[in-house]
Amino acid sequence: MTEALRSRGEPAPVVWPVGRVAAMLGIPAVTLRSWEVRYGIAPTLRSPGNHRRYSDEDVARLRRMQRLIAGGTPPAEAARLSVESPPPTQSQQASAAERVESLLAATEAFRVEDLANDLNQCLRELGVQTGWDEVLAPALRRLGERFLRDGDCTDLETLLADETARAVDRYTGHRGSTGGDRPILLACSPGERHWLPMKVLQAALLERRLPAVLLASGIPAEAVVRAVARSRPRAVVLWSLTSCANQASLRRRLTAHAPQVLAAGPGWSSRVRPLSALTEAVDELSRA
Repeated sequence: MTEALRSRGEPAPVVWPVGRVAAMLGIPAVTLRSWEVRYGIAPTLRSPGNHRRYSDEDVARLRRMQRLIAGGTPPAEAARLSVESPPPTQSQQASAAERVESLLAATEAFRVEDLANDLNQCLRELGVQTGWDEVLAPALRRLGERFLRDGDCTDLETLLADETARAVDRYTGHRGSTGGDRPILLACSPGERHWLPMKVLQAALLERRLPAVLLASGIPAEAVVRAVARSRPRAVVLWSLTSCANQASLRRRLTAHAPQVLAAGPGWSSRVRPLSALTEAVDELSRA
């Protein structure tokens, strides 16, 4: 089939080896093999050497299964649903720009039920990372730009941020971890109140079956240090939207209790190379 496509001048379909798919999904390759044996979620293609190869649709099916499991569906049922209920085609799905406009219209009119439904659908169809990068963050950014220009939409920013946080909780099932493994601990710098990016990061990690615990914003620095000392996390992320006097010293103190302490957000100096994008953060923490 691949050669036939090439002979017509059409691009060959993208195929993925098992190891690459496991890295993309943030799960061990042995899990993919287990799903294949137990639930029949197998790659549909083979290389000339008879090695298993996943198509884009195979990967999309695995992502659907991951999202269902993250929402509390038993693996066997998630496998069945991921095959029986494929996502809408691209022509049936709303574009990212249409989703953004729908969210903003519902927010502007305080149609909270419509807003919640739009957020639920966005996360269900796109997942956390794509949903945040292409829809949720752009919508919040639009309101931020409006605030800087007109100063009249603090209520709208708060409504959209709060409803986004609730939608993320619904999507993840309010879970704070995925088992007994050492967690990734997410915390805010002293005085930082804007913690939505950390909640989204937690959801993206849970979607990859990585244990993640989010500390509430506003807790004292000493409480953050005690939490890290007690939990002995595999990594810590310290978020800051705006710079504060004590964040650098807190980060240094946390390094005594965790093998990796990462800064995140625009409130950090570029010298510490803070994480600045959700995908970057998830990829970095997947390797922790």
